[in-house]
Amino acid sequence: GDSPFRTFVSPSRPSFESITAYDYPGTTHFEGLSTGVYKSETNFYLQARDKFANTINDGPLSEVQIIETISSSQIGGRFEVSLLDKTVRFEGSAFISELEKGLRSVPGVGSVKVTSNSVKDLIVGKTVVVTKGLNVVIPNEGLNEFIVGDWIRIGDEDDGQLFSIAEISLIAPYSVTLSSSYLGESDTSASIYQHGTPLNRKGYQYIVSFDSSLGDLPAMQVDGDLMDGDDATIQVTSCDWNVRQSLQLYATAIAPIEGHFYLTYKGEQTRLMSV
Repeated sequence: GDSPFRTFVSPSRPSFESITAYDYPGTTHFEGLSTGVYKSETNFYLQARDKFANTINDGPLSEVQIIETISSSQIGGRFEVSLLDKTVRFEGSAFISELEKGLRSVPGVGSVKVTSNSVKDLIVGKTVVVTKGLNVVIPNEGLNEFIVGDWIRIGDEDDGQLFSIAEISLIAPYSVTLSSSYLGESDTSASIYQHGTPLNRKGYQYIVSFDSSLGDLPAMQVDGDLMDGDDATIQVTSCDWNVRQSLQLYATAIAPIEGHFYLTYKGEQTRLMSV
């Protein structure tokens, strides 16, 4: 019969000798251990493991901040982001990879990952043929909803990969060149999503995840004075993922502080701690 018991392995501390490296052979820009192209960026990954070779997927939390641009008409112009005493300027419709590259140029920032929950409007009746590892997709008909530079999501509404359009052919044979290679499974009829309506993209969301080694960071400063669009604004809407707070105890009398205390947060309570 079946055993009612299950085995769960909890890894121990990381072991530098056991760390492994891997890549994705055959996937452009992600086969850094296998091959490469002169003056072309490529990547590989490191997998943390303990001394028994168990994988370690948990780690310190990364600081996460969210930037949103908003307008009541097609957004354009430029905006600026300031961090660690340096300012970087971006196009009003800058794609997530452009923001990523710009923030990485700030000394001391290091690795930055930018994602977005924008682009969730399904284009009904139109699909694309996608092949894993390629950056060209074939629509079932002309995608008149898009122009070069527009954002497009392919696959699942929530988890589908996000791209910007580098080239597009609106006459047969139809094709769309994406900003990077498609990493999902090949599909002959993948769903596609746009952001808003054609020529009326009213702002974007940028979810910025910093390297966990940076710890708590001050909120990025943003400036939208150079943005185009009716009532165009930009703001940092979230900066509370990793907040550092200091607790100081003071006596109200000459006598020394004695006793115990506890902390509460969102309904949870610590054990009693001695002062």
